[in-house]
Amino acid sequence: MPEPKVVGLPGPRIKLDENQGIRQELLDYVSRGNARLVLDFTEVDFVDSSFLGFLIILLKRATASGGDIRLCAMRQPLRSTFDLMRLDRLFPLHETAEEAKHSYGG
Repeated sequence: MPEPKVVGLPGPRIKLDENQGIRQELLDYVSRGNARLVLDFTEVDFVDSSFLGFLIILLKRATASGGDIRLCAMRQPLRSTFDLMRLDRLFPLHETAEEAKHSYGG
């Protein structure tokens, strides 16, 4: 299986209707069979609810292809939002991109 792709998300705010480019890039990547992704939130302070919904759709597509999505470098209070919504149960959260890549086992 190919090495996980690390995608740095644009910040500081992600609103899905304003960030169609990153949405399409991620969908295209998963649709090509590259279903192991690490999404780097280093630059992100806020995501809207439509982006959270999109992440769940992307996760379903990735897992259907035998992959997974890992998240890294998420700052507070965004991490608190993920915890509160229990999204931390769906997405493994890591401190760094290297740690997230390594968690795939290779």
